[in-house]
Amino acid sequence: MRTRFNKWIAVLALLGLMVGIWLALPPKTPATLPVCILPQGTTAQGPAPLLDHFLYSRWRWLAKVTRMIVGPRRQIVLGIQFLESSETMSAIAREYALGTPLAESNNVAVWMPAASAWPGPRGAFKLVSAPRITTADRLAAMVSAGTFAAGFYAHLLSDTVDLTARAQVTGAESFAATVRARLSYNHILVLLDTLDPDHATNRTVMVVTADEIDAKGNKVAH
Repeated sequence: MRTRFNKWIAVLALLGLMVGIWLALPPKTPATLPVCILPQGTTAQGPAPLLDHFLYSRWRWLAKVTRMIVGPRRQIVLGIQFLESSETMSAIAREYALGTPLAESNNVAVWMPAASAWPGPRGAFKLVSAPRITTADRLAAMVSAGTFAAGFYAHLLSDTVDLTARAQVTGAESFAATVRARLSYNHILVLLDTLDPDHATNRTVMVVTADEIDAKGNKVAH
């Protein structure tokens, strides 16, 4: 009986080790371009949440074994600004010296300027909400504020964050876009609604910062 019990312990330990190694590996399809605008309807989701919901939720001991092997997940703080502006796309780009978008399609344009170059809401920009959420490496996170909502999935690399971000606005001025970006630390992700770009219409802007933090909540330098 004891021999059989020891075999089960060995099998379970091996299973935990395999899961830990799988978690430690980078995604199979890392973002190769600085920014990729994803098809409409794409969610900010990845493989880790499925593992958490369908495996760790049933066998919590497996999560503990995995964390003992690979350590706790790295933590990340996402700072989000939901903005509105009644200006043309070109006027907004000039106001913030954004230059040419890194990517533009599906009614969204994307920039990644240095955080130090972003002055914050001013001029025609109206700050609607500025939530901050703490999540972990390869865990999906969501936040909402009124008609604004956003979803995120971040994988922390050595010098960048492989970040999938989805912005959505419901109501009369509906808007939705999902992008995947290799966001350098100390840079920000700017998503701008480009529907009817040459008219001064009410448009949505989402600005995202991503900072790794340690167990005490202090920002990790990169």
